[in-house]
Amino acid sequence: MPKKVIWGLIASGLFLLLIVGLGLTTQIHHDKTSHVITAQKRPLIMIAGSSSTRSDFDDIVRSLNEQQHHPLITLTEPTTGI
Repeated sequence: MPKKVIWGLIASGLFLLLIVGLGLTTQIHHDKTSHVITAQKRPLIMIAGSSSTRSDFDDIVRSLNEQQHHPLITLTEPTTGI
């Protein structure tokens, strides 16, 4: 084989290794940072409509707590009968 072909194969192999290495590095970095974001507890604000009851969000809260316990603060507005 001519030297140009051999050097071309070597250069192509190095380029391929570089691309794969960068892809793996990016994936590993993403994996390390993704759990930090999901580990933080961010507030979830759910606003009920005018004809809703206190039990309307029970299914949503139950499904969230199945994965990981989430603190819950319930605010209620007294009914004025208007």
